[in-house]
Amino acid sequence: MPEWLILNLLVIKLIGMSTSNMTEMVCLLVLCISWILFYRFANSYWLYIVPWGLYKAVTYVKETYRNPVIILAENGMDQPGNATLPEVLQDTTRVNYFKSYITNLKRAMDDGATVIGYFAWSLLDNFEWRLGYTARFGIVYVDFKNSKRFPKNSAYWFKKILQRKSN
Repeated sequence: MPEWLILNLLVIKLIGMSTSNMTEMVCLLVLCISWILFYRFANSYWLYIVPWGLYKAVTYVKETYRNPVIILAENGMDQPGNATLPEVLQDTTRVNYFKSYITNLKRAMDDGATVIGYFAWSLLDNFEWRLGYTARFGIVYVDFKNSKRFPKNSAYWFKKILQRKSN
């Protein structure tokens, strides 16, 4: 069993189910259909916004691997890469994303998971390996023409919660 585990959590998906119980199968099917109808996407087609999935993933690791120390090394969502100033700085969806994911992480910790670190993906807009400049994950907007940087509302939100914790 690992003593510690580092997780990168960007996507939660149901990748399969196995059951021979008909009632359980119907319940899982209803759950899957309702999940498909009501989940939201970030900018990327593959990035679902499923905050309760963080709780489930961390709790699963806690229960399956005898509660190792967990560091969540990557968690975030993107905006369209063609978003421009000043609108791109009003990233309300990202603020709500982080609020809901961190709330679910706190819930897992309250239920006994040993989490010692959380890192938002990402600090700066950057060149994404598969998406290039078509997606912006940063809490700080980078103008790729001149490298100027502008904090988004999500950066100010993180600053506020970090200051509150340190006071």
